Amino acid sequence: MAAGMGSRYGGLKQMDEMGPNGGTLLDYVLYDAIQAGFDKLVFIIRTDFAEAFRERFNHLANYAEIVYVFQDPSHLPEGFNPVENRTKPWGTGHAVWTAASAIQEPFVVINADDFYGREAMEEAYRQVRAMQKDGPLATLIAYQLEKTLSDHGTVSRGVVQLNGQDSLASIEENTSIERVGAAIVSHKPEGDVQLENDTLVSMNLMVLKPETFQWFEDGFRSFLEKSVDLTKGEYYLPSLLGALLAHGETVRVRSVDANWFGVTYSEDKEKVQEALGRLVDEGTYPQKLWE
Repeated sequence: MAAGMGSRYGGLKQMDEMGPNGGTLLDYVLYDAIQAGFDKLVFIIRTDFAEAFRERFNHLANYAEIVYVFQDPSHLPEGFNPVENRTKPWGTGHAVWTAASAIQEPFVVINADDFYGREAMEEAYRQVRAMQKDGPLATLIAYQLEKTLSDHGTVSRGVVQLNGQDSLASIEENTSIERVGAAIVSHKPEGDVQLENDTLVSMNLMVLKPETFQWFEDGFRSFLEKSVDLTKGEYYLPSLLGALLAHGETVRVRSVDANWFGVTYSEDKEKVQEALGRLVDEGTYPQKLWE
């Protein structure tokens, strides 16, 4: 998913250079994905920066099949009209829905501005292979909350509750989480809630079967019919998981101890650059990713 506006960051962070030799965060994640075995990349972008995005990432066609799909505010289900004054896409759930025509096999969803770690990409590939044989419609690869925070402001995270050891009981979008002193606090309209360091959260790293596209459309239609403010509201990816649970479907959860980092705010960039530099120095990544 690479159609985000980057409003808190102040620019198109999905194309911002982060690595020692100019690589983006997406370059590093896709390097891990291709090394793990993935051979098809579907980029969900906006039409207004399509040319610049293609110029930046077309070299990946040497390593995998590339497909571009476009997430724009006017892309709505049949029967719905564009919303006046709506200038941004409709959120992460809408983003995945726009890719339905390009995907016919189990697939993995990632954010273009997050670094997930090699372990996570390897686990995602294992889950894709498992889904080709059997298994649930969705698997969520979760992270420990303390490893996903920014030092420079609040973040939005889907907080996960487990049913047993490896299946999802519930997921709740918390849109304002930050560290306050030694505590991690989620600011909610009804009051602040303290969360544990090891609380599992979604970073939008999910493995899904193509049958879920109909669930995305149904959920998006419901969102459009019920939303109070269609100029700003967003249809979030975790809504799909909630719908699956409500209908008795199982959602598998796999937690990983991988290194995650991202750039929610422009101030996060220096920390990300330092982390990537260390990984290159340690030999985890070559000095130049793509030869």
